[in-house]
Amino acid sequence: MPSASNRASSAPWNNPTTNTDPDAVTQAVVKTRVLDGILTGIAASAIAGFAWWGATTAINGATESFELWHLGSALVGLIIGYGVLLGARRGGLVSGLLALVLTAATVLVAVYFIERSQTIISLTDAGRTSDVPLWQGISGFTDTYWSWWDFDRTRPLMWLLGPLVAVLVAGWPGRRPPGR
Repeated sequence: MPSASNRASSAPWNNPTTNTDPDAVTQAVVKTRVLDGILTGIAASAIAGFAWWGATTAINGATESFELWHLGSALVGLIIGYGVLLGARRGGLVSGLLALVLTAATVLVAVYFIERSQTIISLTDAGRTSDVPLWQGISGFTDTYWSWWDFDRTRPLMWLLGPLVAVLVAGWPGRRPPGR
C-alpha cells in the first residue's frame, strides 16, 4: 500500500503487509513445549497423587471400608493429562507419552502410600500399634501390587484408567487447552 504522502518510508525495515480483509483470521503457530509440559506435568502429578491419597485415607478413616478407591486413578489421569496439555500447549504424541509416564508413576506411588495408610488405619482400629515404616524396600513395594493382583484382579486393572485418561486428554493430536 503506498504512503499517503507519496514518500518512501525512511525506516530501515520494510513495512509489514497488511490485510485489508476484515473477515480474515490468521492462525497462530503453536509448538509443543516439552519442558513446560514436563514441569507442569510433575506439578500436576504431585497435586493429583496427594489428593488421591488424602481423599482415600480420609474416607477410609471415616467409614468402615472404602472399596472403590481404585477408581480415583481416573481423576488422577485427568488432572495430570490436563497439566501436561496446559504446559505443552498442544496435544500429540509427545504430550501423550509424557502424560502416560507421569500418570503411571503417580498411580504406582500413590497406591503404595494408600495401601500403607490403610494398613495403619486397620492396625489402629484393631487396637495394635501402627509403627509401619515409610519405606519397606523394593520387595515391600512390589508385594503391595502382587497382593492386590492375587486378591482381586479387577482392582489393579482399575489403576489403568489413570494412564488411559491421561493419554486421551494430552495425547489427542492438535488438542489445545481450553482458553488458549
